[in-house]
Amino acid sequence: YATYAYGPVKVGYQIGAVSTGGNVTYKNQYYGVSYAVSDNISLSYNWIDASKTAADGLRTEQDFDSISASYSMGGMTLNLADSDCSNCSYTSARSQDATTVSLAIAF
Repeated sequence: YATYAYGPVKVGYQIGAVSTGGNVTYKNQYYGVSYAVSDNISLSYNWIDASKTAADGLRTEQDFDSISASYSMGGMTLNLADSDCSNCSYTSARSQDATTVSLAIAF
C-alpha cells in the first residue's frame, strides 16, 4: 500500500492477492481520496476493483465504490455514506446499494 498527503488532501492505493487451497485466486485493488474541508468536516471517495478466478479459469469482476461525509463537533461524530456494488459476492448481475447514517457520541 501507499498513501500520500498534500495539505487537506490524502490519497491511497493498495493491491493484494490471495490464493486458496482450492485453486481460487482473488486479486484486489483499493483506491481512496479524502479531503478535509475544515477541522470538523471531511469528504472521501473510495473504490475497489476485485476479481475472482476459479479453478476452471472462470473470472468474475466485482466493483465497489463509496462516497462519505463526516462532521465532528466535540465528542460527537455524524457520518453519512452511500455505497454501490456490482457483481457483489462475485455473483454476476448481483447489485447492491446502501446508504448509512451513523452518530457516535463519546462521554
